[in-house]
Amino acid sequence: MRREKRTVAPRKTEIVVAPPRRKGRGECGGNSDDNGYQESSVPLGDLLKKKGAKREKALETIDELLTNSVQETFVKKWSLALLFRCLDSIQSKSVKETRLASRVVGLLSVSVGSGDRTREILEHFIPRISQVLKPDLDSSSVSSVLESLAIVTFIEGDGPEETEKSMKIIWDFLEATRSKGNTEILIAALSAWSFLLASMNSWSIRPKIWKESIPYLFSLLEEGNPSLRMVAGESLALILEIGAIDKFTNYEGHTCVERFKENFLKQVKNIMSETNDHKGSMDRDLIKSYKALFLDIRGFLKNGKRGEVSVKIGSNVLKVSMWSQFIQVNFMKRFLGSGFIKHVKDNEMFHDFFEFEPTTKQYVTEAELQMSDDSEEAGVRYVYLPDVNVESRHYQRLFESSNSMLNRAKTQFMNKQRFQSEAKHVGYYSVCFGDEENF
Repeated sequence: MRREKRTVAPRKTEIVVAPPRRKGRGECGGNSDDNGYQESSVPLGDLLKKKGAKREKALETIDELLTNSVQETFVKKWSLALLFRCLDSIQSKSVKETRLASRVVGLLSVSVGSGDRTREILEHFIPRISQVLKPDLDSSSVSSVLESLAIVTFIEGDGPEETEKSMKIIWDFLEATRSKGNTEILIAALSAWSFLLASMNSWSIRPKIWKESIPYLFSLLEEGNPSLRMVAGESLALILEIGAIDKFTNYEGHTCVERFKENFLKQVKNIMSETNDHKGSMDRDLIKSYKALFLDIRGFLKNGKRGEVSVKIGSNVLKVSMWSQFIQVNFMKRFLGSGFIKHVKDNEMFHDFFEFEPTTKQYVTEAELQMSDDSEEAGVRYVYLPDVNVESRHYQRLFESSNSMLNRAKTQFMNKQRFQSEAKHVGYYSVCFGDEENF
């Protein structure tokens, strides 16, 4: 690159250190758009194969792709074709195929965001769910179907009526399977239901549908399964937070809130007193989460506030201080798994949803020098490596040695300053960067 002759103008000295672009894991050469995606690497044709194993393998590949990266280009092109293939696979006799296909439907809506495409996904997905959700359906398939229904509805529920419609589907299935005592299904259904409830306002909830919900949720607090108790406790705390107790119980008047809080606090105290009895049979992490949750609920019932939780998102922190946020963040984390951080950082839908703005870095691919006639100062931008921990074995080589990239950058900068000082007295000059050393 060659610059025209120009005069020297005053400009502040600036060195900006930024990492070079590196190929991500699994990224290959050639024409690719979204995070190394190449259309030829996605086996879309295998979704039409007669062999179930082929379809499952293709769904696994697509699941991994949409989970671990934001594939806007791919999804915009293939969302409807993928949707109809997945709707066929959801009705498969294979548990694995049903689970993967329903999950991909949810991931499609996450990648597309709200709009006509997700609205179409929801319109086609709900009728298919009514055919698939049967009491004898495998619990892992149930979890995947209900999670995806909740995700798609949340992203493109056309107002509270659409959201409540999906909530009713989930609750009816919960009622139909309650007598079977399958805790995995109960937890999955209640988690999806409360996730959608967290997006509702109390005034938009129709009371006739949910009048018996609170007594049922209280009964779940008496169950022996800690995870079931936790999701029931979260749901009850959410109902109190959004001010909708009268919509979920037959209690009337101002006393209904006090009566609810009194009963809830009593059960929470009983649960906490029983915690030590579960230590031998519970996973250590589960015990920790179990105790922390009910401590938060007790504090919320006493002072009306939930303790703040910080979620690390790369170099940023997402702060959560309400039950609705807490439930939604945890649900998204479970659904996206390893891809949660990636989506929160790169998917604009999550930026709007969480009111979260990730820190961005400016990546510069070459040094720039701009000069004019009144000063010998210049603005210089250098390409540099990603952050390296002080304890890393690469730290000294990159930062402290005499030939480190940082010292080389400083040397080049000083050389250019000397060059400017000489050029200042000439008035006009040209600068060529074509043969500059890359660093």
